[in-house]
Amino acid sequence: MPGPTLEYDTKATASVVHTPTRFEVAMQDERGRWLRRRFIGYCILSLVLTGISLMFVGTNSEQNQLWLSTYIIVSLFVVGSALVYAWKAPPKARIMIRVAVWLYILTSIGSLATNRILMEIELIGVSEAFETGIRHGFEGATEAHVEAGTADETGKLFVLASRLGDATDELRDVTEVLDQLDDSEDRGEWREEIERLIEDANELRASIEDTEPVTVQLDEQTTVNIAPGRVQVTGVGNNNFFGSAFRASISAGWALFAIIFFGHLVSCLIIPWNFRESLFPGLVVFNAFVLILIADIMFSGLPWWAAIIFIVLGLLALVPGSLWCFWRYTRFPKVFRTRYEADRYKQLSKDLSGARQIHEAVLPPQKNHGLVRLNYVYEPMSQIGGDLLYVRESEGQDGAVSAVLLDVTGHGVAAALTVNRLLGELDRIYGEDPDVSPGKVLAGLNHYVHLTLVRHGIFVTGLALRLEPNSNNGNLLYASAGHPPAFVCRSGNCDQLEPTTFMLGVMDEAGFDPNEQSHHLDPGDAVLVYTDGAAEARDERDRQIGTKGLEKLFHAMSGDRDPADWPKTVLGHVAKHRNRPPDDDTIVAAMYRAKDENAGD
Repeated sequence: MPGPTLEYDTKATASVVHTPTRFEVAMQDERGRWLRRRFIGYCILSLVLTGISLMFVGTNSEQNQLWLSTYIIVSLFVVGSALVYAWKAPPKARIMIRVAVWLYILTSIGSLATNRILMEIELIGVSEAFETGIRHGFEGATEAHVEAGTADETGKLFVLASRLGDATDELRDVTEVLDQLDDSEDRGEWREEIERLIEDANELRASIEDTEPVTVQLDEQTTVNIAPGRVQVTGVGNNNFFGSAFRASISAGWALFAIIFFGHLVSCLIIPWNFRESLFPGLVVFNAFVLILIADIMFSGLPWWAAIIFIVLGLLALVPGSLWCFWRYTRFPKVFRTRYEADRYKQLSKDLSGARQIHEAVLPPQKNHGLVRLNYVYEPMSQIGGDLLYVRESEGQDGAVSAVLLDVTGHGVAAALTVNRLLGELDRIYGEDPDVSPGKVLAGLNHYVHLTLVRHGIFVTGLALRLEPNSNNGNLLYASAGHPPAFVCRSGNCDQLEPTTFMLGVMDEAGFDPNEQSHHLDPGDAVLVYTDGAAEARDERDRQIGTKGLEKLFHAMSGDRDPADWPKTVLGHVAKHRNRPPDDDTIVAAMYRAKDENAGD
């Protein structure tokens, strides 16, 4: 019986999870620290300004003092709590944005509500002052005094105006009742009543119009102007009694607009929100502003057209701060990237400096003693490069010295890492056979490069040498795999040693033939080797030194100079020809037989 089979949904697709890059993480961390610094500054500024406003509470009325004190104390508590939280919380961008948004919303809505309450208290105070002044401030302003003829003109005018208002209200009520009656008899009775009321109202209106306008000073601050059809109070809020609600609502609208505009602008100037983050709290506060305007339309006499104007202005009040946040935030990634890359460059330079010390540590020491001597100079294109000089002395008594010069394709870190791999392979080859011939060295390196490096597009040129000073003819064995030609120089004459095979890695083990060669070196003779950084150096007119140019230089040097100085002389000439930082890694080395036959003693 077949066992159970597993079925897979081939149509299902795995969700791709985005892993933030190191740069993105660093930018978010930096923004969190930036938000935290700015938000702490914003809280401190709010605490200072709120504390200063607490000093001026005593200049308001008792009712205003109560509301203002309550609002200020609550604001100090909220802002102080936010400051403590921001100080202790980790500097994460999300946390700082959330705290800043809600602090702005709470303080702004509290400021809007408190301002509107204070305006309402002032309006009520104006109305009460007017009514108290009219009721108690005029002598003889009573019905009895008017009937007896003892009231002054002010009292008489006030009483007649009051009567006219009452008669007008009564006439309106009777007219509304009359409109609802269907029976003609009932309508006739009410019509007689209306005619009587109209006659009384006309008499009162005529009496008022015959009265001269009167101005009464209630106290040092309040003046009441009474004229036919108009009563005006000045000094307390500077409001007309009949238009005080309208004016107070307009003033409150402007005050609320100022709170939105300046509060949002200052917050955006200090707190580094982006455009969307700046709009959200602003729109929340704007909605509270709209609700207050609707309440003013319903209860305080604010015209609808004035409310629409304030709504438009309220929206426009959010524009400057949001545009500032948009401009600043678009610059932040660019500024941070520049700073981040500068810091990374410094760190990379520091790391490369350490890597260069390690890389140069694998280079051999200058060999200034023995029958065979070797001196060289090394100049990488960057702090580390892809050129390698390897030297191995024979463990026997023949004084032979082997040297390998390698040049990896490419530059920089990748080439240096490849050099370290090749160094390990050379240590293996010479560790197994310290007297291995140059041809076998290149064959072993070719096998390694072909198996491990070619698939990555990496090739190597190489030159292997072995100088045996105690042999019958001072034998120099060499094999060159696509490397620039070496030169054997003696007494002003130089012989060129051409490459003997392909560069390393091009052919597999079966197709690679190192074709090892030999050459005679007498005491004082030298072999000069170099990497292509010397031959390919270009001047300002893009002219290379080339192999011919180096050969002329070698001829000139070989007549009267110590071979130990030749590498420095060659590199100095190359640098002068180039007259700019190197375009490639460069090694120049001279291996030569000592003139003193007793040099090895």
